[in-house]
Amino acid sequence: MKLILSTILFVLFSTSSCSSRKQVNTVTQENKTEELKMNKEIKEVKFGNGGGFTGAVTEYLIKTNGDVYMMDAESNQPTTKVKTLSETDIKGIQKKVKELPKEIWSFNHPYNMYSFVEVEGKRAVFGDPGYPVPKELGELYDYLQELINKKG
Repeated sequence: MKLILSTILFVLFSTSSCSSRKQVNTVTQENKTEELKMNKEIKEVKFGNGGGFTGAVTEYLIKTNGDVYMMDAESNQPTTKVKTLSETDIKGIQKKVKELPKEIWSFNHPYNMYSFVEVEGKRAVFGDPGYPVPKELGELYDYLQELINKKG
């Protein structure tokens, strides 16, 4: 009888602690999103695309000083400096990111081919034709691509 009671109590305490951890993580994620809305400078932005037959991923990292790096998919480390963006470009990125609605960061609809934007540990992924890309997310991604491809 003591064994059964001990088991029941253990299960109850174990499941209640797991659910409280999930709430803490959710609150932390919301707090991070709110921090982006404030005038805090965003340290880095990652974006890119991948998938398909080869599963290859192309990922860029943009730092606040304007340096743009190609990322190594396996080590997740910057490998090659691609270019340096102007201060105006960086301010434009900062403004667009801060204007994103917080719901954007829960958008996670990859497909065979997918694209993504990641800011301060939050990542939005799109590509599934059954889920249209939110306008603001698509505009940010296109803006980042345009900056990378811009001559100069």
